[in-house]
Formats: sequence, structure tokens, C-alpha cells
Amino acid sequence: MKITFSKIIWFLFYVFLFSLFLYNSFSYLDPDLGWHLRVGQEVWQEQAVPHINHYNYSWEGVRWVDHEWLLDAFSFGVYDHFGYIALSFVFALLVTLALAIWHRFIQTRMLKKSQGAFFFIIFLLWGAFAMRPHVGVRMQEITLLLLVFLLIIIYYYNKNKNIKPLLFLPPLFYFWTCVHGGFLIGFFILFFFIGVKLVELVVYKKFSWKFLDFKQVLSLKYIAIFALFSLISLVATFFTPYGLELYSFLGGYTNTYYMTHISEWLGQHYLPLHYWQLVYLSTSGAVLCLFLFFSFSGKDRDFKLDLWQVGLFAVFFLLAFKSRRHFPLFFLVSLPLMIYFLVKFFDIKRNILEFKFSSVWLSRLIRGCLVLSLVAATTSVALATRFTDKPFQSYCRSYPCGAVQFLKDNPRYDDKNIFNKYSWGGYLIWTYPERKIFVDGRLPQYEFGDHTILEEYFDFFEQDKAQENLEEHDIGLVLLPVESGPLQVDWFERYFLGINPNELENKDNHLREYLQGKASWKQIYKDEVGLIYFKTH
Repeated sequence: MKITFSKIIWFLFYVFLFSLFLYNSFSYLDPDLGWHLRVGQEVWQEQAVPHINHYNYSWEGVRWVDHEWLLDAFSFGVYDHFGYIALSFVFALLVTLALAIWHRFIQTRMLKKSQGAFFFIIFLLWGAFAMRPHVGVRMQEITLLLLVFLLIIIYYYNKNKNIKPLLFLPPLFYFWTCVHGGFLIGFFILFFFIGVKLVELVVYKKFSWKFLDFKQVLSLKYIAIFALFSLISLVATFFTPYGLELYSFLGGYTNTYYMTHISEWLGQHYLPLHYWQLVYLSTSGAVLCLFLFFSFSGKDRDFKLDLWQVGLFAVFFLLAFKSRRHFPLFFLVSLPLMIYFLVKFFDIKRNILEFKFSSVWLSRLIRGCLVLSLVAATTSVALATRFTDKPFQSYCRSYPCGAVQFLKDNPRYDDKNIFNKYSWGGYLIWTYPERKIFVDGRLPQYEFGDHTILEEYFDFFEQDKAQENLEEHDIGLVLLPVESGPLQVDWFERYFLGINPNELENKDNHLREYLQGKASWKQIYKDEVGLIYFKTH
């Protein structure tokens, strides 16, 4: 393989992206990592997937499904044998590989030669910064890589009408089902593709719409073949360790209360605003509108609508607005159309990374400066990264390290049920396994009475509900974060968006008020992060 300057630059560029993702991994500790590791340890020890919950006294003994069991076991194995740094490297590499493979595929299969290098650099950097809130040591990152593989399989079948790519679908979905619940998005894409191709076939036969691209219309025969392999893939998932029970569990997510109460599931309009994502979504929306305009106007035959690409773009565009968690998926789905449109619109015909000038010395100077800039940027990010191999002791400004140590040093409180902050549940499961807790991030949609366990948790903070709920669950200890004060807005939100912080709804912590006002409850511990209340009688 010939090593060109362009290949060197792309290699250094992806090393830089990898360093950014690695930096992000060490900038925070995922609230769910603790329970992922603990469950992974259980899988290793029991040599079986977990079925019965024994981490919470609030729903102890209830059957549950870990839809990430294989990745949990893998993560624990890496963490246990090689440490947190190695685990962070693995997850940073997952995202980097997803972007690199997808970029290479778009470049070689959807564009000519090395067109669009400049736009790829801009958008990949943009996407890397916009995805930062959702990447780190997080299990859902595997879905990004598997989504790329799925889209590539669909592309080859759609273009060549060859059955060979479809042979990869069943093993892909079997594996996907064992590592993350994101496989449901994969199945949605499969059946959405079938629907789009059926519509495309009908339109092709009955209408003469010149604004549509009919180069890859599939006949009923090929649509049926694709549908058959999709069904085979679905059946393959029935033979995973959980079988049909997995689908019964995931069906519980039809209750969407968690989508308005868990930060990463919130829509783009909730504070704090994620500006990198909002600007990208606005830009992609503008690009889609321009693409539609040029397609319908018929002024340029290159701008013809591919129903599959545009339809997928539109669906994930809406999903990304509805929930921030879906933004990384939208970024991957949107990239082909974004790059293709910009290359065609600006009539890009050469590779900007070639740097071929009449002066050889000028070319060498620019190339050398670019290489040095990438090396310097990567080095700078690496030096700024706060590497740690003890994550559960290194993020004590966000998690109750001191409170946990206090409880361990005072075993007289061991027989008391403890109420804990939702986002601290995973941390407690790992650092304080001898204590059963009230709630954690595994099953926010789990049915509890006539609502979900997450609703039951937030009910504690409602006015006049604290005493009733504390008594119902026989709670003797309450672990809460130190009051952080009202919601904050930055200068842009205040002066440009007109958001008045005094008018924001800051829900009073009625649970804290109740505990402070009752003689039967006593504060026994407090530090900069957390405090503990104890029921004296």
C-alpha cells in the first residue's frame, strides 16, 4: 500500500480525534458505570446472565433483564485485568473507529476520488465536539459502530442487489442484541428501508417525478429477499440468553416519563443548551431544505432525491431534536447527505490535502506545518487529560465518596434502608455493594404500583409526600447532594435568548425541607458533596 501525504494527515487527524474522546472519558465518571461493572462481575462469577434483582430493597427479588450483559462482562474483564485507563482507551477507540470507517466508506463509495476532504475535516471535528456529552466509558457507544456496519450492508445490497451482504445481518443482530438495546434502532432501520423501497417502487411505476433518484429501485423480489433476511435476523435474537424476555423488558420503555426527567434523554430545548448540537442541527436542516429546493426546481440533475437517504435523514433529525441522546446517531446518518450536497454545491473537484503548488518548497512548508499542528494539538490534549486508574476515588466532587466512607465506618446504621439520589445509584452499587439501595439507573421504566420506579423516586420530592413515602418504604437513612442552588444561565442565554434566571422553575426540595424541619430526623454527616439524615425514632 502506497503511503501518501493525504493518508498521513488522515492518520494524524484520527489520532487527534481519539485523543479528544480519551480526554472526554477522563473528564467525568458515567453515573451508570458502577452498576455495569458490578453486573459484569456477576456474569463472570456466575457464568450466566442476571435474572433476579438483588441490588435494591425497593424491588428486591424482581426479575430483570440486562440488555448489555455481554458488554458489561467485557468491560468488567478489561477493568479488572488492565484497569480503567485501558477501558477508556477501548471506548474512545470504538467511537474513533465508527467515524473512521464511515468516513472512508463515504469517501470511496459515494464520492469521486478524494473530494470533500475539507468538509470531512470540518464536520468530523464538529461532530466530535457535539457528541462529547454522550461519549466516554459508555455502553451505548457500541451502537455507533454497529450502526455504521448496518448502513454499509444496506448500501451494498441496495446498489448491487447481491445477497452476500445480507448474510452478515443475522450474526450482526445476534451480537448487537447481546451488547446493547440499541439493536431496536437497527431493526427500525431494516423495516423502514423495506417501507421506503416499497413506496419508491410504486412511485417509479406510476409517476414520472424527475426530482427523484430511481437508479436504485428494488423490485418486489429483492425487497422480499431483504425482508426475509430481516425476519431471520429478528428470529436469531430469540436465541440469545434472554430470548423473548428481552422484548418484554424493552416494551416497558413505552412509558416515556424518563424522557423528561433524565438529562441525556431531554429534548434540545431543555437547559443547559448544547450549542454544538443545536448549530449542527440547524445547519443540517438548512442543507436538507436547500437539497429539496434544488431537487424540486430541476435546475441541476445532480440534486435528485434518494428517498432512502432523505427519509432516514429526516427521521433521525426529529429523533435528535426530541432527545439529545440520539444526536450521535443522527450525526452518522446525516454525514453522507451533508458531504455530498456541499461537494456538489461548491463543485469540489480536487483533494485539498494534496497541497500541490508551483513552488515545491511552499508545498513542503505547508505540509510540514500541517503535520506539526496536528502533532502539537494531539500532544496538548494528551497533556491536559487527567488520567486516572481509580475512577471511583477520583471524581469525589461529583459523587459521595465521603458519605460512603462514613457509613462504612459506622456499622450501627447498616440495618437502615437508605434513600439515595438517582444518579448516585450506580456509584453506590460498585463502591458500597454490601448496602442495598433504593434506586439506580438500570430500570427507570420499571413498573412500580401504578407508575414507574422513577416516578416513585421523584414523588419523594413533591410537597407533602415525603413523610408518606419514607414510612411506606421504611427508610431510616437519606443520602442527598448538598443543595446546589437555583438553575443557572450563561450570558448568551441571558442577553441573547432573553432567559431570565429568576423566572425559571426551580422546584423546591420538599424532601430536604421535611427532613430539616422534623425532630425525628437528624443530620449526621455533611461535606461539600453530600449529606446524610438519620431517623432517630
